[in-house]
Amino acid sequence: MDNENKALGSACGQTCSEILPARYDPAAVETWLEDMAKDGWQLTGFDYRFFRTAGTFERSEPRPTRYRLTPLTRKEKEPDAEQRELCELRGWRYAAAISDSFHVWRCDDPGAPEMDTDPVTQAEGYRWLRRRVWRSYLIDLLLVALLFVIVLALPGNGRGFLLNMSENDAPGEFTLWCLSIVGMTASGVGTIRTLRRLYRRLHTGVPMDRPAPYRARQWRTRVLWLAFIVGYFYIVCNGLFNADRFHRMDDDPEAMARAWYVDVTDLNPSLTEADVWRAYTKQLELIPRMYQVDHYAADTSGVVTDSAHTEYYRLLTVPLAEELERELVEYMTTRSHYIDLTACPVSTLDSFYWGRGDGRQYAVARLGCAVLTVEYDGPADLRDHPEALAAALAE
Repeated sequence: MDNENKALGSACGQTCSEILPARYDPAAVETWLEDMAKDGWQLTGFDYRFFRTAGTFERSEPRPTRYRLTPLTRKEKEPDAEQRELCELRGWRYAAAISDSFHVWRCDDPGAPEMDTDPVTQAEGYRWLRRRVWRSYLIDLLLVALLFVIVLALPGNGRGFLLNMSENDAPGEFTLWCLSIVGMTASGVGTIRTLRRLYRRLHTGVPMDRPAPYRARQWRTRVLWLAFIVGYFYIVCNGLFNADRFHRMDDDPEAMARAWYVDVTDLNPSLTEADVWRAYTKQLELIPRMYQVDHYAADTSGVVTDSAHTEYYRLLTVPLAEELERELVEYMTTRSHYIDLTACPVSTLDSFYWGRGDGRQYAVARLGCAVLTVEYDGPADLRDHPEALAAALAE
């Protein structure tokens, strides 16, 4: 244990807490506990708060102490009285349990015999533990995947996956969920492989290697735990800080110069001047560029004669753009405006859908990886100006 953590433990009433280096590597955990005892810290139990497993220690006289881990069997929480008595007669006292995995025993007598002298018999406990861990990780992975579907992929208010993501996700949220699933899968596979190798080793009569290295793994566990905590609170709290919202950009001339939208002067050549009323932007992993722009023109008395609300999306791939286009057409037809959008063949666009309702015109257009929707109120017919939409989609 480093000096800073020792000082912290001493300042907190002669107790301290240290994160477990490797939950399913008994030799590494035993070595870690023995090194803590040499430094004057004896194990008192384990703490499972804040999404990690940590050993709790109290200050004692530095002395060599042996620790051994034995797998829990079935649903047992603690060893029975008979087992404790037999172990105490051999110099081993029960110290604590690591939840759903191991009993921890300690021995202060260097002359006491080892707890397990037959690796083949010891292997039987690890065979059952390996099955238990496999089931546990599989259930956890399925729960995380289900939560991912509910939070990200499950359509909200009739929206599809991409459209729901564009409205409700914060930058990095999709990546964090994917990393969580990949990390849990990798951790589960690695743990099962570790237990399988240990079982095969013991089953062939070869005992564990002690002492075992653990410091690098403990630092890795700390870093991964800290990353998980940061990611967890980012996902939970991004709504409080409006990280999932579109951000206004019409007061930034440089940002507006990069925005893509339908200009009402391109639809109605009689207009000589138009202006942006509101503009918003957002960036996501699958949709790196999004704009929502309200563009309008007014006559000399200030009455708005033409207005266009454009929502622009540039996606990573053409298949993603095609899926978002399908979701937009379905949503506008069945959930939002309840209008009939008709496919109109246009040579300058990959696809173009048009409809009219509530005195306005609506269109969904796609060109390559870019998709836009337009809600237009004015005298022009959007079907006569596909080049205006193509100009807004081209890059």
